Formats: sequence, C-alpha cells, structure tokens
Amino acid sequence: MRVSDPPLTADAIVALLHALTGVDELSHDELKEQSADDHHNEAHSLASHSTKAHAELSDAPADAHHSEAHAAADHSDQSATGAELETLTDGSETALHTHPPLQSAIESDFRNLNAASGDVTYNGFGFQPRALIAVALQYDEPSGHVGIGDVDLVDKGVQLFMTTPDALDSKLLKVVDSAGNQQSGELTAYTSDGYTVTWTKTGTPTGSANFSVLALR
Repeated sequence: MRVSDPPLTADAIVALLHALTGVDELSHDELKEQSADDHHNEAHSLASHSTKAHAELSDAPADAHHSEAHAAADHSDQSATGAELETLTDGSETALHTHPPLQSAIESDFRNLNAASGDVTYNGFGFQPRALIAVALQYDEPSGHVGIGDVDLVDKGVQLFMTTPDALDSKLLKVVDSAGNQQSGELTAYTSDGYTVTWTKTGTPTGSANFSVLALR
C-alpha cells in the first residue's frame, strides 16, 4: 500500500495498524523506532514520566538555579560572611536576629553581723544573673551601703556611715557597725539561680543588716 501525500497523522497510523492487526492497544515500545521514554507533542504532566535527577538533564548541572521559588533550607550551603550580609541587606537591615528581653529580679535577705567569715549563696532569682545592684542597711543604725557587681565578678561599692560617704571599695555588700567593726561581702560567683558572697567579719560588730539585690540578665 502506498501512503499518499500529505503523510498520515500519528492517530491515523495507529488506527490503520489497529485495523490491520486487530490489536486493541499498542504500548510505546511496540511502535517501531520509538522508545518508551521518547518525548512527543502530546500535553502531559511531569508526573507521567519516571523521576530524573538534576544531573540527568543534559543541559543543566545538578546545582543549577532555576526560577522556581524555594526556601533557603533547600540548599546545602547556608553560610554567609558579614560582608555578604551587608550586600544582601544593602547595609540598612540590622535586625537579622533577635535577642531575648532583659530579665531582672529582686531578692532581699539579711546578715547577722556576729556571724563568722565565710561563703554564703543567695538563690531565688529564677535565672543566672550577669550583673547585680545591692543596697544594704544596718537595722536601726545610720549605716548603709550601695554596691554593684558585673559579669566578671568585679564589684564596687560606696559605704555610708553616719551620713558621711566613704571611699569606693571592692565590695558588693558592706555594713559598718562602728569604727573597726564591720561585715563586708565580696561577690565571688554566680549560680544558676543566684550568687555567692564571701563575707569577712572584722572586729566585733553587733546587730544585723538587711539588704536587697537587683539581679540582671
């Protein structure tokens, strides 16, 4: 049989083969010179083809970028230098990450001025402090003290005795009962819930002192 011009369409050829062979349906591979994975003009979804990796695409390397929107987590390299971040944000964005809000708490306690020298730990703040502000006052006496301590356990204070400010000293807490008789407390450690003071008794002080400490984190 001679095929006339113009050539028959694919559908016409299939219909003709059906008529000649009596076959109800032909697979891709049963059509001569056409393999199972040859592309054709029929519209179809990507899901109708077997999955292919990026590297199997002849004209695109495995890490080639495309126009489809996707998350940064889809890429293996998520590092960036400071200069690259400046370029990315045009130097105008500073809130690339957030910091936790300031934490603070106040706890009050007392010191028996007759107590022997030694370490005492004060807890109850609910977090590990990074800085302290302390105010101490001897009960029923005109003696007070204001002290501060930083993250490196450096502490300073001002002693108020008989309404006259004393010189700065290296104590977070200090109570002067009378000349030569006092208790002083140096900040020596932070704990997960508070701080430790090393108390030093000098002379024979009497009575007790109350103090309040503001812890910051």
